[in-house]
Amino acid sequence: MQYKLIDLKYYDDKDFVLVVLQKYLNYSYKLLIFLSYCYYKIDGGRVREYPFNKIMNYKILNFNVIGDGRGKLVSLESFKNIPFDIKRVYYIYDTNTEPRGFHAHTRLEQVVVALAGSCEFELDDGKNKEIIKLNSPNIGLYIGVNMWRIMRNFSNDCRLMVLASDYYNESEYIRDYNEFLKDINE
Repeated sequence: MQYKLIDLKYYDDKDFVLVVLQKYLNYSYKLLIFLSYCYYKIDGGRVREYPFNKIMNYKILNFNVIGDGRGKLVSLESFKNIPFDIKRVYYIYDTNTEPRGFHAHTRLEQVVVALAGSCEFELDDGKNKEIIKLNSPNIGLYIGVNMWRIMRNFSNDCRLMVLASDYYNESEYIRDYNEFLKDINE
């Protein structure tokens, strides 16, 4: 994937920098706009906004539910309600009381959905920590790069689905917390 800088504008009154990049992918052109604390995608004349928590690189995503008396449906699509191209999907189930996770990613973005049951995510950017409880299949937790995560307090029926922005690559995991702190403070 290659990017070409098209425009750069500073907005003093809004306290953000607007960067317009052109992405080359199989000869199809798409414009991406990155704002500090926000991510916008322009595609086919529509603008999709994915604002992030202004302190930490995560966001709660509320998915549209379509349903009637027969049941409910939630559709997840790359660059529509998922802010990246989905390359991998995996799920976690039959968990016990042991916390898991204890890592961060240098390049991978993820969206986690509790399809059933509940659990808590402790997210840590090296300066701030927040605990997010997932307990609904129409809520997703976007976790960006360089976010330490610990999953705990799984209910007996917890079923987590994880959407990932890339294929599995052990080399981009940070599994030592002190190394994580060192890397993000460089």
